[in-house]
Amino acid sequence: MDKQQIAFTSDQAEAIAELYDGAEAAIAAVRDMATGSALDDAALAKFLDDSGGLL
Repeated sequence: MDKQQIAFTSDQAEAIAELYDGAEAAIAAVRDMATGSALDDAALAKFLDDSGGLL
């Protein structure tokens, strides 16, 4: 397969970055729950902020 360059508009790139940040925050929250690290109020607020309201 040949590699193809994909050009994103600035809006598309921003949306992809926001989705990535939200996914990263969700993974961190699940990891915390799996390891028994409870989310305190500050950590929960950070998680919700990092997810950008995507959840």
